[in-house]
Amino acid sequence: MGTNIPEQDMQDLMHISDCARLPRDIMTYLIEEELVGTSADIRLISTDDVLAIQDVYQEKYADEPEKLRVWSRITTGRFKYMIEWFNSFHRTYGRAPLIHEIEVENFSTLPEEAVSSMERATSLGNTPIRPSGGITFRRSSMMSQGSQAASKRNVKVSISDYPKFSGKAKDWITFERKFRSVASSQGFDHVLQEKEFQPGSQEEDKQYELDLAFIYDAFQNVWADATNFYLVEKNKKMKNGRQVYLDAVNYFRGAAVKDAILTENMDTLVNFKLTHTTPNGAEGFNNKFNDIVNSLEQQGHVLSPPILKGIFLGNIQDKMYENIKDQAAANDKMQLPEIQSQILRKYLSVQGERRAGAPKYLHKRFVNALNSKQVHFEDEEIQLDDEAPDTLDDEPFLEEQLRAIYASKSRTSLPHSPPHIRGIGHPTSALVD
Repeated sequence: MGTNIPEQDMQDLMHISDCARLPRDIMTYLIEEELVGTSADIRLISTDDVLAIQDVYQEKYADEPEKLRVWSRITTGRFKYMIEWFNSFHRTYGRAPLIHEIEVENFSTLPEEAVSSMERATSLGNTPIRPSGGITFRRSSMMSQGSQAASKRNVKVSISDYPKFSGKAKDWITFERKFRSVASSQGFDHVLQEKEFQPGSQEEDKQYELDLAFIYDAFQNVWADATNFYLVEKNKKMKNGRQVYLDAVNYFRGAAVKDAILTENMDTLVNFKLTHTTPNGAEGFNNKFNDIVNSLEQQGHVLSPPILKGIFLGNIQDKMYENIKDQAAANDKMQLPEIQSQILRKYLSVQGERRAGAPKYLHKRFVNALNSKQVHFEDEEIQLDDEAPDTLDDEPFLEEQLRAIYASKSRTSLPHSPPHIRGIGHPTSALVD
């Protein structure tokens, strides 16, 4: 699988891989599978997803022992630590780390722990030992925010990079996380901080006004189809994107809305079933289930593992997974991540068999249509073999022959057909052009 990410982003990701002591083969795999494209994408991977990614990796390289040996238990731990390090940096500084701030020495300690130890040392009157990688590990200051605002001029920014928002309360937490991640990668995270940025010069003041307008335009674009779009529109005169964000935070974090979010999320969690028509099969089912669980946890509603397992198993209605479902229900030691891994492997295996067992000229991708009972297929640039170039030329003749056969059969069978169904199955309706 080819990669289309810029060379600089590729180098940055490999540098991060080296600092985290994660094998470069693993980072290359994440890039090829389009799980990461920039350093900001690392935060979009949950630590809970690592084992599922490992299962797919092992499935892909099942016949390559060298590749399998690369991903060990230590590798899994380093992968999770890398994700946690980036999350810790965001929590500490409210922004993404710049590439020069990512060094091997800094990766040995979580930013939150480093700041905490330095603050303790300072309170005791000692001079804190600072990391050698050029970071002082102090909390976000006006200087760091100003440099962030200036640095984004070297970053390609686009409103279309921001995720769409439904306006529904249950979707706010996931949307907020993704929106801030994009804003951070483009250098706008200082606009979305709780403490307002104070420009230090006239030039910074003008740039900050442009930043506020850009974030406003981003909100306007992604929120346009929602019924509560007024939260954006009421700041139209000043084009203040920061105020839109603060208004939304106050609106969606209120007690009444929190209850509504909990009700909606629990309703979706219980009623989202895995059937043979579920979009993207077990993979899509796993991802949506985990997204809802993460949203609930971010609101402070943590469900116990046995309850989550029971809900998950109860939602599996596709007979293809009955074996796995029965085994999991009978085995108290089997946890939810393992069940999800097994149904994902089953799904990928079945998809592979369908593709491998079909004739070459029938290689098509099955597409589930949510709002239709019909089955649709998408052609994948199907090409006819060069050995039979005259096949298409013969099709009009064959079609005429078939029409003649159907017509003759229809004339002989019509007298014996009941009157109320006579005429059904007309020869022309039985043929597919």
